[in-house]
Amino acid sequence: MNRVRNRRVLIFIACAVALLAVLFLVLYGLDRGHVSPLWLLVLAAVFSLAAPILRANFFPSAKDCATEYDFHEKRLQQQHRQWITNAFGAEAFNRLYSDPERFHESAGEALQKMLEDTQTKENMDLRFALQVMLARVYETQGDPPKSIEHLSRALDIYPRHFIANFRLAMIYEWVEAPQEAVRHYQQALTDPGGTSRAMERLVAAQVKRIQPEPRG
Repeated sequence: MNRVRNRRVLIFIACAVALLAVLFLVLYGLDRGHVSPLWLLVLAAVFSLAAPILRANFFPSAKDCATEYDFHEKRLQQQHRQWITNAFGAEAFNRLYSDPERFHESAGEALQKMLEDTQTKENMDLRFALQVMLARVYETQGDPPKSIEHLSRALDIYPRHFIANFRLAMIYEWVEAPQEAVRHYQQALTDPGGTSRAMERLVAAQVKRIQPEPRG
């Protein structure tokens, strides 16, 4: 983790130095009359675009963290839709929902049948998707033990998956198991796909809320 953080600091410093170097060259060129004033406008436009991107990547706000987490959630949902549609068809996926935001009351039974299908046994991505979706069904039904059961099975397939660990940590908070929650928040940061500064900050905030630092 320290190696990743150090690499990001070096990238940030390199970007800042590069921008300052370009600014110096443009100003020097303007002073010598070798550069058109138009380049100053171009440079200002580059700075206006680069500054928010650098800030969001290296010094993310709470809003940046929430926005990025929502993005990862939606991307995961799209992946699951694709995997289930490829295996069982678009109609089978659409029947899981009574509307775009709400599972049909029979969704749990339908997902369980998909899990028992022979083609699912050989497809790790599909099994993972079905377990995560079953966990969400039971979460919306107010059954945290069943949600924990299915998220744990999903993590048997991909143990370091960021979203699955983060969701499981939140469910453990729900059932007042703070140590398990902290363990899975921290495990989320070991995702082999890598985690951004925003997600590291989000996890740190969650852990700090559960385990506040002792005072003096």
